[in-house]
Amino acid sequence: MTPLYIFWHNAINILLNNFAEVNMEYLIDIKWDNEAGVWCAINNDIPLALESNSFDALIGKVKIVGYEILEINKNLTDNVRFCFVTSHWEEIA
Repeated sequence: MTPLYIFWHNAINILLNNFAEVNMEYLIDIKWDNEAGVWCAINNDIPLALESNSFDALIGKVKIVGYEILEINKNLTDNVRFCFVTSHWEEIA
């Protein structure tokens, strides 16, 4: 085998192994509760329900608490990703 063949063979194996790896991704729904004056984060798959006065503080809480819940429930893999989804609606007329 030539060095070039070995190089490409190893490169392809690395790529295939990375694509075969399961990444756990969770969509975290974030909404503003106008009555309570807080941001709320919800995900039923983790399960998770948190609130905070600050959007940034809520993101930090979700990272810590979400990870801990996954760890306790043994649903933790090497690659966990949270996707934070939010929208803001206001009635103007």
